[in-house]
Amino acid sequence: MCRLRDCSVCECPENEFPELFKKPYHHGLPSDDLKCQEGKPQAAVDRTLDSKAFRGWTETDNPWTYDDETDNSEMTYVNLQLNPERYTGYTGPSARRIWDAVYSENCPKYPAEELCQEEKILYKLISGLHSSISIHIASDYLLDEATNLWGHNLDLMYNRVLRYPNRVQNLYFTFLFVLRAVTKAADYLEQAEYDTGNPTEDLKTHSLMRQLLYNPKLQAACPLPFDEAKLWKGQRGPELKQKIQAQFKNIRFL
Repeated sequence: MCRLRDCSVCECPENEFPELFKKPYHHGLPSDDLKCQEGKPQAAVDRTLDSKAFRGWTETDNPWTYDDETDNSEMTYVNLQLNPERYTGYTGPSARRIWDAVYSENCPKYPAEELCQEEKILYKLISGLHSSISIHIASDYLLDEATNLWGHNLDLMYNRVLRYPNRVQNLYFTFLFVLRAVTKAADYLEQAEYDTGNPTEDLKTHSLMRQLLYNPKLQAACPLPFDEAKLWKGQRGPELKQKIQAQFKNIRFL
């Protein structure tokens, strides 16, 4: 089970995020810096965003997701840069059961040669996500709890990912999948407003986004994993799409 302060949530002071994000927010956040730095039993994630950050987004009913955010009165936002993915102390049977459920309940149970293309892609994405999480944990691991020593756990990285070539391949596949989605959303991402109240940083962010979107190597690599236009074809196409959407929602809940 999780037993470290980094598993929990810390409501950090208002002065830690831009004024622009605070204006529409009427409920004050804690202003006690020391408590936040020391960590409360329930708190270590930095909440730093407000709904204004999402202005201009189009609200749609995405069939790949479940709408559990319509009533957002209790919703908070966090800055992922301030909360890096790393080892949190969440271990033991309960942690293993989550991944067992992801694979056993949502991946086909018949031989790989009998899988259709869509089912193979779903499995590769799950495996790639699992490998990515394992590598993040191993790259920032609590080596010695008594001295609070953090560092690389190379044994963990090897035993969970590197010793299995298919897991490494699926990791690369998942990264290319995400980058392909980014390139397909290039028009939106280029026109999006990157407004944090810091003009210098905002211009830099927009410039970096353009560099990513129009990087020649990215343009060349992203078409390679698969052609999504070939998916959901044939007589079973609509039925298969609904089936995998249901599996995707199950994974999201887990």
